[in-house]
Amino acid sequence: VPEPPEPQNYYRTDNSSFLEISIEAGFHDVYTVIKDIPDRYKWIQELKSVTQDSPGAYVGSTHLFSYDDYQAIITPLRMNVADDGILYAESCKIQEQNLSLVYEFVFKNTGSQSCIFAARILNAGESPLSEEVKLPLFQKLENMAQQLQDYCEKKE
Repeated sequence: VPEPPEPQNYYRTDNSSFLEISIEAGFHDVYTVIKDIPDRYKWIQELKSVTQDSPGAYVGSTHLFSYDDYQAIITPLRMNVADDGILYAESCKIQEQNLSLVYEFVFKNTGSQSCIFAARILNAGESPLSEEVKLPLFQKLENMAQQLQDYCEKKE
């Protein structure tokens, strides 16, 4: 009997470190902002537009993000919701840079109007990422986290 294929929402994890910031907003509210993929352009300054085939975001849906110098295909992979936190992961493919990544986001409940937002980038490609590639990706992740914090704290 042959082995069944890997599920499409599987991704490799490694010991990549997380970026963590505290956000003065409920963890579920912050998660709702992230999972609302079509409206990310409202708070990610570099993001010019988001297009998609079907409305909403769900595991397996695809979304095309357009930036000034590249496009990224975003697909939600995993959404695990618990009382104390949420794990959300999405794939990111950037053909212009030959990158295949997984963004993993964790929203930890620290109070009714506060949470810890943690994020990391995992390489889903075949070749390891060079430091010249990792550093700008991490800087973009830091910028995105700061913009998320600013947006969520203004909404409250």
